Amino acid sequence: MRRALPLLLVLGACGPRAVVLVPDNVVHFHLGAAEASGQICANDARPQVRGVVVLDDGTQLSTAEDDRRSWVRDGEIAWKTDLGSISAEGALTLPPDRRSWFGKKVTVSAVLRKRPDLHDHITLEPVYACGRVDLRGDAGGDGYASSTGGAGDAAPPVDVALSYVELPQRMVLAEVRVQGRELGPFLLDPAAPGRFVIDARGGRGGHGGKGSDGLDGRDGSDGSSGWDGSEGPPCSSGSDGGNGEDGRNGGSGSNGGDGGDGGDGATVTVRHDARSPELARMLQIDVAGGDGGHGGQGGDGGHGGDGGKGGAGGKDGCSGYPNADGHGGSRGQDGFDGSPGRAGRAGRAGQVVMRPIEAP
Repeated sequence: MRRALPLLLVLGACGPRAVVLVPDNVVHFHLGAAEASGQICANDARPQVRGVVVLDDGTQLSTAEDDRRSWVRDGEIAWKTDLGSISAEGALTLPPDRRSWFGKKVTVSAVLRKRPDLHDHITLEPVYACGRVDLRGDAGGDGYASSTGGAGDAAPPVDVALSYVELPQRMVLAEVRVQGRELGPFLLDPAAPGRFVIDARGGRGGHGGKGSDGLDGRDGSDGSSGWDGSEGPPCSSGSDGGNGEDGRNGGSGSNGGDGGDGGDGATVTVRHDARSPELARMLQIDVAGGDGGHGGQGGDGGHGGDGGKGGAGGKDGCSGYPNADGHGGSRGQDGFDGSPGRAGRAGRAGQVVMRPIEAP
């Protein structure tokens, strides 16, 4: 019981969360790659290494926040890599020029600071028949309270230069430039055309905001009771009870906001040596326009108010019998629901321009 209490304090909340390790509760620690084969894609921006901590109750914690499990708090693990650098979550940052470490395996080691007896290392082999460059336009913001969603941004123009490079084996060099920035260069396996992706789609339009709900109608007032007749001669009669008021109608919901338009796809220009037309097939390029945002849902109409109760009839002063009660009021009508907003327009598709360069 002494060891279980600290664990309950950090795991009591619902859903994944950062966990402070209690040393006596940890029974195992190991490293693993995103690929089960122990490979990493050399063209990825930040290849991921996962540390997994196993507790004595069987709970498994990951070092990566995008894992569905709870994750280990930053600073609990000391990381080392023999190439580039590595973050507290196990994300590698490798030298951007892949030529400088072509074919070199990457060794990562890690140790639990509170349990130095628990450590592990992994050796990762880089592969080049893969990779994706995300150059999509930003998505528009979603609307609120019947407002229109924001428009998605157009993807920026992209320029790609492809050429062969002679390393210990022949590879394809892909140099990517966008908005004055140079990305990469990347190395592609010429035996695996189409495995490297340039995603230059337009940004998605924001969704329209939901309409406001109508107010509910108020209840009608109760009718007032009739007066009792006075007793004894002269004999006077009590009055009937008054009728209740009708309930008020519910308010109508407001219309949902329109969805934002999607952004346009990019123009991607690919340059390569005209003597090597096969280079044009090395890339998979997506320049689709962004999807329009969904229209917002209309607000719900308010409920009609209930009618007031009729008043009680007064007692007849002559006979002693009560007079008639008043009638209850009618229930108010429900308000109308608001109309849904219109969907945004999809962005226009971009284009891919192939430009073979004649050798001098």
